[in-house]
Amino acid sequence: VISLEAHHSALVVHEPRTRVNLEKVIESHRFVFDAVFNESDSNANIYAAALRPMLTHVFSGGMGTIFAFGQTGSGKTCTMAGHGNSELQDGNAEGLYALAAHDVVLAAQASNLVVGGSLF
Repeated sequence: VISLEAHHSALVVHEPRTRVNLEKVIESHRFVFDAVFNESDSNANIYAAALRPMLTHVFSGGMGTIFAFGQTGSGKTCTMAGHGNSELQDGNAEGLYALAAHDVVLAAQASNLVVGGSLF
């Protein structure tokens, strides 16, 4: 069983185990991240919480990387590229790529930034 801590910065894996004396226990393993999101978080919310602050750092001369990792079919493509159906109004029509590109273009126009990027 996996749980998400209330402040969205840690994931806890609760692992059922059997000790040598056959006692049943649950061991909890806590993993801390900058942010943790679940299936109820929209692309727009993920962008506002994780990417927009990173872009602000990048526009100030820093560097940033976004990494999508997960099991096949877990939603990485929908998160990064969006599903494209704006009629659903669920915050997922545009993916993180498009949301970031929009802000990058606006920032470049406002301050004559030179923009470069890579997608892998």
